[in-house]
Amino acid sequence: MTDDSNTVSSTKSPSPATLSRRSAAEYIGTSTRTFDRIQEGRVIPFVLVGKRRRYLLSDLDSYIKSRRSI
Repeated sequence: MTDDSNTVSSTKSPSPATLSRRSAAEYIGTSTRTFDRIQEGRVIPFVLVGKRRRYLLSDLDSYIKSRRSI
C-alpha cells in the first residue's frame, strides 16, 4: 500500500492561502460586484499571478477585522 499524502501535484493552481476574486468575495461575504466596488479604491491588497489578481487570506482577514464594529 502506498502513501499518496506526500506526493506533490503537478498542476499550477494558486496556493490555498490565495483566493481568486470570486472566492475572495465569497470569503468576505459579498457579491463579486460589491467586491469590485470595494476594490475600486484598492482597499484590499492583491498579488499578481501572471495577469490575474490573487488575494491573500491574511489581507482579507485584516479587511474584515477593520470593518468590524464594536
